[in-house]
Amino acid sequence: MATVNNVAVSEHRDLAKITDAVWPNACPSKHEDQVLSIVCGNTHLQWALHLGINGHFLPQLFWRTPALNSDEIAAGDPCSVLERYLPGGGHELVFGSQTAASDKAQAAKASSARRVPLLSVYVVSTNPDNEAGCEFLFRDIPCRMYRLQSSDFFSKEQGAYEGMGIDRLANIKAASKFYPYPLMVIDGGTAMTYTGADAKGNIVGGGIYPGFAASFRALHDYTGALPFIAQEEMNKMIGEAIASTDPLPLFANDTKSAMITTGIKAMAEVCWGAVAEFRKMVLQDKENAPKGTTTNEKSKDAMEVEGENGKDKDDDNKQTTEEKESEKDSDNLLFTICLTGGDGDVIARLLETDHNGILSSYVPVDARKGVELAKHKHLSHYGIGQVIDEKTTAGQALKSDDDKIREEIVGQRVAKKFKIRSEDKIFRGSIAAVADADTLDKDWFYVRYDDGDTEHLTITGLYDGLVLYKEVGEDNQEELTEAVAEKNKKKVEQASDTAKLLVQTSEEVKKYAETPAEERNKTNSARKRNAAPSKSAPPTKVAKAKTTAKKQNPISHVGLRIAKYFGDEVYFGTIKKYIQPTGKKDEDLWHIVYDDDDQEDYDAKDLRKAIALYKSNKGLDKVSRVTGVAEHGAEGDEQSPAAEDAMETEPAADDTAAAPGEATADDESKPAEEAPPAGESAAEAPAPAPEATAAEASTGD
Repeated sequence: MATVNNVAVSEHRDLAKITDAVWPNACPSKHEDQVLSIVCGNTHLQWALHLGINGHFLPQLFWRTPALNSDEIAAGDPCSVLERYLPGGGHELVFGSQTAASDKAQAAKASSARRVPLLSVYVVSTNPDNEAGCEFLFRDIPCRMYRLQSSDFFSKEQGAYEGMGIDRLANIKAASKFYPYPLMVIDGGTAMTYTGADAKGNIVGGGIYPGFAASFRALHDYTGALPFIAQEEMNKMIGEAIASTDPLPLFANDTKSAMITTGIKAMAEVCWGAVAEFRKMVLQDKENAPKGTTTNEKSKDAMEVEGENGKDKDDDNKQTTEEKESEKDSDNLLFTICLTGGDGDVIARLLETDHNGILSSYVPVDARKGVELAKHKHLSHYGIGQVIDEKTTAGQALKSDDDKIREEIVGQRVAKKFKIRSEDKIFRGSIAAVADADTLDKDWFYVRYDDGDTEHLTITGLYDGLVLYKEVGEDNQEELTEAVAEKNKKKVEQASDTAKLLVQTSEEVKKYAETPAEERNKTNSARKRNAAPSKSAPPTKVAKAKTTAKKQNPISHVGLRIAKYFGDEVYFGTIKKYIQPTGKKDEDLWHIVYDDDDQEDYDAKDLRKAIALYKSNKGLDKVSRVTGVAEHGAEGDEQSPAAEDAMETEPAADDTAAAPGEATADDESKPAEEAPPAGESAAEAPAPAPEATAAEASTGD
């Protein structure tokens, strides 16, 4: 059970779960025009809206909000809270337009209108509580949320030590895109951190010191008489000192001035000490470098970024005298200090040799010789964008032909008939994800219907959905403007093209398409149940037995690891016991206990699917990886031969068979999203507005 500011947040199955990024699965689709990133700090959430693959995932819109508070969590309505956390551009991405309603139904509608239904959200977190708050915010939003790891930015071999703050690594990664190594990043946040990287791009270490707010808060909290000093008070004093050319006195005549001046002086001393030490290291490395070696050349990528944001390419040959002088200075450049964070501007002033007039003391001019300062307010988001771009580029290069087809399938519109009170009704949806197996024919295709229900389709079920959608199109005739009509026409054409592509590339679909339509329809029916999930009790994931498999060593399956999809996420478990039939009409069942302690009984058909799914996803099974022991106590990472028995003896699945636990022809309905565990009823009282809103949004550095 996660908590946000000491308020429990149930870890529901329908709650957007942040999972560790595993590449290339975590890469955005090439059809996603925008993705989100969130940096979970100690007191605030830093947000950014990034361009898609064609824009190299560069961040374009930035904003900051407070972390969630207990009142917002208690209100229990994530969409209404999320609305206050989003500026216009973010609201348009999540809910479809800047003026659209902010509720679960509108989020589902916006999802179905996107080429790729699930939003990609990338999280860098240094605070688990605030990370849980992000999960709450996106609980009702169709999305996939990934937690970036330290190793995504720098490896241990590159100097990323155990427990090093991922935000620090993201900052160095981003700075290296704009400035040459060696370089140093100072982040003025709740904790001020400085981090250095040598000429080879390896992390050399750094330091951590209380930021201004943390220092003033500590003095107030741990003494009986000292007042609390707000950031605004310090900034005002600094501004007055600069404007009056009268530095702040180190021997102050009032309590607040004494606290502020001493805090600023201490910060200046720490930062200058770090700069002096790093400068010494850089000079030493330069002396030890082989003759002729240049350590401060920008990478090609960095130059390209600078070119995009700087002068026009047509002006490359029009060099001014000033630019030539600048080139001479760059030859003597030792390193760049990149400053970021809320206090970055103040620290930049303190790193001038005269402290920008804030303090009366001076630093020798030579201390800054060969050292340049650069300020970037939103540095970490550039680092996130850089990682996503690198991983996506590498992933695209490794894609097989099947992978490329899977990417085209995601976002395609489909339609399917369901029995509602004995009448056929057509439901439309979008393919939100593909659970890829060894081949395309064995994949599961996760469809999210426009009413919020979900299910998994086989490749022939997918083909039927595309063909039916081609026939019926969209069901929005009442709002059919010219623009909407053109958009609908394009969707129908895409569905038709994808159906043809499946016939050309899949032997199973080709054979299926040649089967008479009336024969195919016999296996393509299901009934729809009420989609409203129960919130009164935890799910028990009990599946009805519907098929009979040939019996072969049923007890031998006990101990095997299995996998099953809930939504678009794989959950792992273990077969704990075999349940022998007690009556003539009863069937073999196997009792499953999932790693999160939920339980379910499988019939033979479910068992076959779960073992097959595990085979294609066993690399993600943390339990087996941690223990290093395979099923049945055998060493290694292969399933017992009993698993193969289960797969060989099970009859083939129907063309449109739902994933285990979902609807089949014998069910009374299409599956609803799984009910979350028991929790408190949502409070009716509206959540108060956060102390700062998305009005702080900016569009660049």
